Amino acid sequence: MQTSLWMLLSAIGLGVVGRYLLGDTIDHSTPPGAGLSVFVLLNLCAVSAALLVLRHERVKALIFFAPAALASIGLLLNDSAWLTGLDIFAFWTSATLGIFAATCSAPALASVKGTLYAITTGALAPLPAAIDLIAENIANKALVGEAHRKHIKAVTKGLLLSTPLLFIFTALFCAADQAFANQVGKLFHFNLGKAVEITVTTSILALCCGGALQAVSKSEINICGEEKSNTCSDKPEQDCQSQAEAESKPKVDSKPEAAPARFHLGMTEAMTALALLNLLFGAFVAIQIKYLFGGASLVNITSGLTYSEYARHGFFELCWAASMVLPILLAAEAYTRRLSRKSEITFRVLACTLVALLLVVVASAVQRMQLYSLEYGLSELRFFTTAFMAYLTTICIAFAATVLNSRREKFIPATYTLGLLAIAILHQINPENLIQSKNMTMAPEKIDIAYALSMSDDSIPALVHALPKLPAAARKQAASNLLARTRGAWKTDWRSFNLSRTLAYHTVQDHIKELEVMAQTP
Repeated sequence: MQTSLWMLLSAIGLGVVGRYLLGDTIDHSTPPGAGLSVFVLLNLCAVSAALLVLRHERVKALIFFAPAALASIGLLLNDSAWLTGLDIFAFWTSATLGIFAATCSAPALASVKGTLYAITTGALAPLPAAIDLIAENIANKALVGEAHRKHIKAVTKGLLLSTPLLFIFTALFCAADQAFANQVGKLFHFNLGKAVEITVTTSILALCCGGALQAVSKSEINICGEEKSNTCSDKPEQDCQSQAEAESKPKVDSKPEAAPARFHLGMTEAMTALALLNLLFGAFVAIQIKYLFGGASLVNITSGLTYSEYARHGFFELCWAASMVLPILLAAEAYTRRLSRKSEITFRVLACTLVALLLVVVASAVQRMQLYSLEYGLSELRFFTTAFMAYLTTICIAFAATVLNSRREKFIPATYTLGLLAIAILHQINPENLIQSKNMTMAPEKIDIAYALSMSDDSIPALVHALPKLPAAARKQAASNLLARTRGAWKTDWRSFNLSRTLAYHTVQDHIKELEVMAQTP
């Protein structure tokens, strides 16, 4: 059996298994869990096996499939929608980079532009590869031998001849016996819409699996813009001699091709822009320093705002400002023409100064959020925005250590690695459980019980342990909500298994009697 047919059958099998594993999520809209993780791991194993068997020279691509597998396992750990989104993003990014690395010889993390190209190429590659896999199997007449084709033709004729007779005798037997008629009715009673949905979803999953398998295993698929080999090993001997003679002759009137024009920024323009940005950031930092260390009294006297108003005002604006600086510095480093050592040193000083000022701006934004959280509590948006600022700080330091230290090629791998590490740390922290725990330490009248109940199952253990300190009305509302979940929300099969959901269910079960008393309290 040919390799392409094996891959097609494997893709169909993975599609069928995938529809079953994702069935609880598709049919009942349950959150993804063990089913999605197992489906992703099965596909990664299939792709890895195809690489090891068919493309062993590209096994380095497995370095990207390993983080993708870890990200899929993260779906089993936490119930937070934010973390689920980050896990899916990490898996998708790593998988696309792995497909690119398996199909193209160019480095996947060479530069910002190269990385974006690698992700786009890796994401699009399975589509033409799936079409190629289907077309290759349809066009391949050697899949079935001549003798087998005769048998298949004979069996097909027999089926066509017997079908009318089967219908006639089935109708007669149904009319003769009601029990037989009932069994036939059960056999042929099905939901047409459901059958179409299952067929479509299974086909889509099979196409995705087959496209990935074909993309990583077929070196002939030219998705990278790479020129195909034109060596003499693929040509007749006479053609090789003619090619060698042609290459040995001197070229007449050959002119060197002009290199494509590339945009450059003069040093004066870059220095002016960076200097003005440094002045603006420096002025803002000079004003913020006294607020960072002056306390509430200085804020009230200087700005006319209360401490909570000062904390709430401007946090997200500072986040936007901070996130824009790094792309500006990357573009300036890439396109600024520095023709002397003096200009290089000047550029690095200005860039490092801006990075240092940016870190102060980030510290100001984080300090505002901490003050605001003390007054109004934490939320998912506030927590994850603060986490992004912490990640931005690390990649700014990586920028200074790599790009500004003549090691630009190490910046993107460092950013990718730091991103994966940040997601792993967030899983360890369990953000929603932390948010719930922090909010429950506030004064009882400030606790927003509606928001507490709107969070995912990650936060349930902290909520259950904090119930006794809540006001009576909030305690009754929370207890009733948790008891209602035990009667429906947690009734799922193993395909939707999630560690946090399981821990939340057992926490409620362990306190079921106390919750029943709280729910019945007037």
